[in-house]
Amino acid sequence: MITRKQYESARRIVSEYENQEYAAALERAKNEFPRGSHVKHSETCVRGVVYGYARFQSDVMLKIADDKGMYPTRISVKYAKKIE
Repeated sequence: MITRKQYESARRIVSEYENQEYAAALERAKNEFPRGSHVKHSETCVRGVVYGYARFQSDVMLKIADDKGMYPTRISVKYAKKIE
């Protein structure tokens, strides 16, 4: 049986790993979709300009708004496509 101390230690290791994976994914997202770039969702009609980044669980999200800065929303990098 696992002790509470072992459980806490394993949880910290998993958390550190997830943070490292997220940091790497965030860097890739920043390179692929820099702020000001136009993107669209690959499966819906959502589109806009990237104005920031967010985290949902372990996924990187793009914060987007329309050209006038209105109607902000978020889309996952997994479904984002760059448009020009």
